[in-house]
Amino acid sequence: MSLALWVAGVGTAIAGVVLTVLGRPLSALALTLTVLVGMINALWLERLLDRVLQPGRPRLKGTIGLLVARFALWGFLFAVLFLLRRHIQVWVVVVGVVIVLVGLAAVGWRGEQSGPEKG
Repeated sequence: MSLALWVAGVGTAIAGVVLTVLGRPLSALALTLTVLVGMINALWLERLLDRVLQPGRPRLKGTIGLLVARFALWGFLFAVLFLLRRHIQVWVVVVGVVIVLVGLAAVGWRGEQSGPEKG
């Protein structure tokens, strides 16, 4: 997952600098928030699936809280984007989602493993 974070971070930095240079700092903020929430949710989903799908008895303690936190984070993002809707363009949010997906796809392309079988 570190590769996904690195790819998404570099993509966000480049797009954020371009938007800021073009005089759209609120759009850069919206893009950054979109990528941040997307990557945090991807990491939390990985942890959630690890808890539930692990061999043996699933650990459901904290799983509901993690699900609620994920949805609350998405709700926060949508509230911020709604408040900034007159100052940002929709394509900026789409680019943020694409950056997250490219970061996650980079892990799949590389075949990065996590856990004890790595190495």
